[in-house]
Amino acid sequence: MVNAHGINFRAPAEEMPLSEWQKVLDVNLKGTFLMCQEVGKIMIKQGHGKIINISSTAAGRGYKWGYSAYSPSKAGVEALTRVLAAEWGKHGINVNAIAPYFIRTELTSKFLENKDVFTDIMGSIPLGRLGTPDDVAAAAVFLASRASDWINGEVLHIDGGRNAIRSGAVLHDLSSSSTTSSGLVLPGPSPIGVLRSCKRDPQGLHIDLSAL
Repeated sequence: MVNAHGINFRAPAEEMPLSEWQKVLDVNLKGTFLMCQEVGKIMIKQGHGKIINISSTAAGRGYKWGYSAYSPSKAGVEALTRVLAAEWGKHGINVNAIAPYFIRTELTSKFLENKDVFTDIMGSIPLGRLGTPDDVAAAAVFLASRASDWINGEVLHIDGGRNAIRSGAVLHDLSSSSTTSSGLVLPGPSPIGVLRSCKRDPQGLHIDLSAL
């Protein structure tokens, strides 16, 4: 079974209507639980089965685009996936999740029309493109196949490498940068590495940079 249904409602956290927040949680998390519960009963009786829940990279990141409902709902899906994997493994049931980054779908199309958001997203993907439904479907086929028989309780990120740079900020190619009157450098569009640490002492500014 693939739990693929989901909704989103974007608003600043301080303006998020409780009714909309609850609706997102009900569909994305409660709906996933109820489907798992009913299908799980059947799989327990037959002694085997595979459940694939659709999460999101938003489950583990603090996005700034009004995700105070969506992100918690998907974080809950990942926690539920791990719990069910632990509980139902003895019945021969594999429970895993797929966490895509931005995929071109009806749910995201209007959001991605915002040029600033689109530029920000594209600058954070090492492979340099958005995902497609086929990318997610291929991961689901793998997790549903015999090739994944010893994979249980895992979250597979389908994100063009976005999760690989989660420990730091994305740095950019400065060849097209500009310097403000205060001396701050405004980066250009091409990511080149990840900032691990930055500190200043009397000898100067020390930057620990790992290349992408």
